[in-house]
Amino acid sequence: MSREGNLKRVIILGRPNVGKSTLFNRLVGRGIAMTDPEPHTTRDILAGVCRFGDVHFELVDAAGFLVSSDDTLKQSVKRGLDAAAASADVVVLMFDGREGLLPLDRDLAHFVRRLGKPVVSVVNKIDSPSLTDAVADFYELGFDRDPLPVSAANGFNCRELLAAVAEELGPLADAGEAPTGEGLCVAIVGRPNVGKSSVLNRFARAERVVVHESPGTTRDAVDVEIAHGDDKYLFVDTAGIRRKTRAKERLELWGLGKSLAAIKRASVVVLVLDGAEGPTSQDAKIAGYADRNGRGLILFLNKTDLLEDDVAEGRLDERMKGVRSDLSFASYAPLLAGSALEGFDTASLFRTIREVDANRNVRVGTGELNRFLQDALTRRSFRVGKKEFRLLYAVQAAVAPPTFHLFVNFSQKPPLLLHRFLENRLRENFNFVGTPIRVLFRLRAARERKK
Repeated sequence: MSREGNLKRVIILGRPNVGKSTLFNRLVGRGIAMTDPEPHTTRDILAGVCRFGDVHFELVDAAGFLVSSDDTLKQSVKRGLDAAAASADVVVLMFDGREGLLPLDRDLAHFVRRLGKPVVSVVNKIDSPSLTDAVADFYELGFDRDPLPVSAANGFNCRELLAAVAEELGPLADAGEAPTGEGLCVAIVGRPNVGKSSVLNRFARAERVVVHESPGTTRDAVDVEIAHGDDKYLFVDTAGIRRKTRAKERLELWGLGKSLAAIKRASVVVLVLDGAEGPTSQDAKIAGYADRNGRGLILFLNKTDLLEDDVAEGRLDERMKGVRSDLSFASYAPLLAGSALEGFDTASLFRTIREVDANRNVRVGTGELNRFLQDALTRRSFRVGKKEFRLLYAVQAAVAPPTFHLFVNFSQKPPLLLHRFLENRLRENFNFVGTPIRVLFRLRAARERKK
């Protein structure tokens, strides 16, 4: 598990539903982790930067501790937890003061003791002074520090907890470097069970997020930092986006909101499609959401390992043409195909991500832009109502996405044919692969019209 900015790592461990995610959100100061009374809500490893005075470190929220399980999903979750715990510098061991000391707590304490890490034990849900006596049961675990009563919900003793963690980090706290935030943010989105997490794990070359065949395995938006060559990336694995009418459970609605927020955070969106099923109306809605928010867009046709007959008989190109037809409004988006399960050309996809991000920030000089558009309009004339369309001048007003203001000789809404003609000409002449562009018509000022 890569570290954020090479910071020292502190992990919160506890059995399911003791309040780890609530504490994580309070200490980090943002609602990153999903919180819910349902056990096993957290499945993936979530991380955020925590600061206490001059000390800063990476805080990790992990899934609830389990001794063993025959369930393949829980086994995958536990492997991720074990790896994250082994990489931590300090462990915050969390218990539930209302339920008292349980056998699973003793198993967890034994697991943590074998790690040989400094431990700060806390007893959560101590929401009033009358409950502090509940801490007494946890002294028998025999850690060097006395258990600290806290309330993650209302912040009781959280400052004291941070002070204890900083003390355990000691000189380690100053050894890390604060994250620079320079990584290119890429959101991996799509419908449930199309292989988004598998694609991310292939990028990371590790089982960084939990993968399972059941839809809805990923619930949170999980940030994963990845370095490729000299470039840094922040990949965001998101929950599967299904129609709001079908996302009725509170956990699904939370995941939906986090997924849409991830698209707004990102510079580039990789929309993962099911190669065997092809694009659906929901895929089109997701692509449309990325387009409306001005994000770079890449289409990745996953599960080509299920299309052996198509590949062998040369029909894969026809299937990709079908994808283009179904998502014709996003014809500017690069379309790649591969199998996250069997491997794909990650280097090519990394290059495409960088290219799309660069294209979002292309700026065209005003002189060059006006010469090009005037030349294009001499080859084809348009009428708006009874007026012949005339372009007075054009200017690029913004990047990310490239936005062009065209000052014209009419005030009513331009015909769609004219809008598409100008957008297509701009795309043909300038490198806007992968990025939406905006063409906005402006009526010249009244004083200029009088002149």
